[in-house]
Formats: sequence, C-alpha cells, structure tokens
Amino acid sequence: MSPSATSPPPKSSVLHRSLHTTPLRVVSAQGNYLTLSDGQQILDATGGAAVSCLGHGNARVKKAMMQQMDSVAYCHSMFYGTTAGEELCRELVQGTKGGMKRALIVGSGMSLPFKRTGFFKTL
Repeated sequence: MSPSATSPPPKSSVLHRSLHTTPLRVVSAQGNYLTLSDGQQILDATGGAAVSCLGHGNARVKKAMMQQMDSVAYCHSMFYGTTAGEELCRELVQGTKGGMKRALIVGSGMSLPFKRTGFFKTL
C-alpha cells in the first residue's frame, strides 16, 4: 500500500462554520442541483437569489459574463463608471416608471451606513 493511500486527507485551511465536522465538498452544479463529493445529487436550497432564479451553469448568463469580462471585469465605482453599470441603472430606473431618478449599486451591507445618515433622502 502506498503512503498516500494510508495517509489521512489533508486538514482544511478553511475555518468552516462547524469546528467539529468538515462539510462535504460540492464537486459540480447544474441548474438547481449540486453534486457532492460522495456522489449525492441534491437540490440547492442554500444558494442566493441569483442562483435560485438562474441556476448554476446557465449558458446565457455565462455568455454575458464572458462578454463583459472581455470588456471590463471590474473597476471601483467610486472612481470610474462602466457601460454595464450605466445600462443596469438605466433599466432599474426605467422599471420604476418614474418612482426612481437614479440607482446606486452597492455590495451586500453597504447601504446600511447610507440609510443611517439620510443619504438616500437627499438624492
């Protein structure tokens, strides 16, 4: 028997949410299903809103992402704007039928300081 066959698996460098167990690893995902390292296929009831609506591996989303990455993958919105950002905000504003004049795209939790300071009331 080779040494690797008798060696325990390497310890994870991830600080998992449980200190007592290591979660099964997701090895692939398609649509709304995950395939785990033990071969189980399960419904992904843990994904966020985008994955729940669009599914994993959505070909249309992948194509749009690759087209955008060929143009601009990311830049900080405090310093620069992008065509994709302008188009997204325009669509959001137009979808409110006059209810909004502008849109602010922020990361998760970022809007909390703005709400506390009354920033949104001044726009």
